[in-house]
Amino acid sequence: MRAILRKTFTDFVRWVGYDLGITPNQITVGRLLFFVPGWLLWVYREELARRLDLPWQLLGWTALVVVTAVILLDLLDGALARETDQVSKHGKILDPAVDKFITYSTLALFWGAITQIGLVVLLLLDILSTFLRGVQVQGANEFGKKKALCQNLSKFFFGAAVLLPSPALNTAGNLLIVAALILATISVGIRLKPANRTDAPGKPL
Repeated sequence: MRAILRKTFTDFVRWVGYDLGITPNQITVGRLLFFVPGWLLWVYREELARRLDLPWQLLGWTALVVVTAVILLDLLDGALARETDQVSKHGKILDPAVDKFITYSTLALFWGAITQIGLVVLLLLDILSTFLRGVQVQGANEFGKKKALCQNLSKFFFGAAVLLPSPALNTAGNLLIVAALILATISVGIRLKPANRTDAPGKPL
């Protein structure tokens, strides 16, 4: 099953890149353009619900689905860049910068429920990681990818806690933020670790 899903995703990536001619940076910018209406829909869900005579929870879930779709599209731009060999210096900065904007502007919506100190420290680590990623050759490491997964899952839990409502979901979201903080610390530590040189005295070039 995993092999089938992987092949299906690869075929889809090739269709987007080769048949449609869409570039990774276009997908990154498109994610941002789709995210803004979803973010605004969440912020003004109650006002819009009153004007449209709809349940505000319906608009809230719609906003959450839009934001989740934007997050899932992050899988596409990276895969497309690798498949079509379009990894660029601009993309190495643009993609994580858009990711950070989407992540923290979403998490900021739940400021009253979130572990605030942990979120601020996580933001600082992410800024440092983005800077290091821009000056280094390698992209995101495995710890960075797992950190991003924890962050993205936390958004869903915090949003669902508002819509259901359920304080236990806020607890789950905060546990994911703590996990993301630990993973981000490890990821940045790996980036700061000096690379082993192969041209040191006594070693073959």
